[in-house]
Amino acid sequence: MKTIWSIISLIVVSTLASCIQSDTVDDPVDDPVLKLEPKLASRLVGEELTLMAEYTNEQGEMQTVTPMYHNLTNEIIDVNEDGVVTALAKGKGQVYASFEGTDSDISTINVVESENELAKVIITGPKSNIDVNEQITLTAKGYTVKDVEIPGTSVTWSSEDIDLATVNNEGVVTGVKQGVTNIIAKAGDIEGYFAVSVGLNAATATLMGSSGYDAKGTAELMLDEGGDVILTLSSDFEASFALGTYIFLANSTDGMMVKSHGFEVAEITKNGAHTFNVSTIAASRNKTIGIGEHQYIIILCEPAAITFGYGELVLQ
Repeated sequence: MKTIWSIISLIVVSTLASCIQSDTVDDPVDDPVLKLEPKLASRLVGEELTLMAEYTNEQGEMQTVTPMYHNLTNEIIDVNEDGVVTALAKGKGQVYASFEGTDSDISTINVVESENELAKVIITGPKSNIDVNEQITLTAKGYTVKDVEIPGTSVTWSSEDIDLATVNNEGVVTGVKQGVTNIIAKAGDIEGYFAVSVGLNAATATLMGSSGYDAKGTAELMLDEGGDVILTLSSDFEASFALGTYIFLANSTDGMMVKSHGFEVAEITKNGAHTFNVSTIAASRNKTIGIGEHQYIIILCEPAAITFGYGELVLQ
């Protein structure tokens, strides 16, 4: 006779196995898109990092491809055909991927020689959603590759798009026009990024299933009266569930990328209406989340990194 623990083990294994299918998402786009993650990382000389590439074809289908990797800094890093980066020497390593004429954005790997050196700049602020003409003050701190703060790190500030938001020498950001842009803090060759959403108060998504699973209903991100970002799922929300099903915000629909680079909101175990204070959840992890910062709502079977459903967020 089987013990109760044997039965429980069989149930857990069976539940996890039920998530494992092909992770294909039908998301119509106009042009192929190739994404490369992470966009920014730091490593010690001799350490490795594996890049992850995601390709969406002209029909909006997620397609498994083997891209070519282009190393822009051969003296700083080495990149093999599998996207494994090896840090060779101190400096800023840069690499991008390409497939059938489509290029990804550049990924930057800051390489340092010791655990005591500046390896990353992290920016924090009171919030990342602001109105046109509203101001917030950001703070930038320097850290080692092992996440130990380096006191007194001096930075220079800039905005990727001054038509959307400006920043002065003290890190004071001013919203100019509706949109999303990055504020940059730079110390030497090391840069940190902080996404700012200007004049964006809501985004909605219609959920649909993927990978052979079901999902329906609507999701909405909106600002409450206190300026917090709130995520709501409609009363008619339904989805497939397995052991460890979570709601994520992400800029990809690929399960592995969502798991490694998306923002985990909360675990869900039942259908129907749900409400989450995303700002509070983010603050508990020393993060801020802005509307317009993420492209998708994702329903993810996290243990198997399988996308059960998704919805593209449309700014309102």
